[in-house]
Amino acid sequence: MLLDAQQVVSELVTNACTHVEGGAHREWVMVIASRGPGFLRIEVTDPGAFASEPHIPQCPSPEIESGRGIHIVRELSDGNWGTFVNSAGHRVVWADLRC
Repeated sequence: MLLDAQQVVSELVTNACTHVEGGAHREWVMVIASRGPGFLRIEVTDPGAFASEPHIPQCPSPEIESGRGIHIVRELSDGNWGTFVNSAGHRVVWADLRC
């Protein structure tokens, strides 16, 4: 599970740094990991909001080097992932991994 958690963090932080307003020049991205009964929750918060909601694009062809991040998160979390805007107006993307 540790490798799955590392992969999910990597994918979500990469998405935040690549696709959200400000891109790699943003001031911050926050990662929180917490444990619940039988699962590990990973949350990545970035300064984006409604316009930056992640979506699952069609899976790219094998020749394309990007575009699989949310597919990977969805698979590793068995579909237990989502997104919301917190009270500060920041985008949170979360995924639950079974322990």
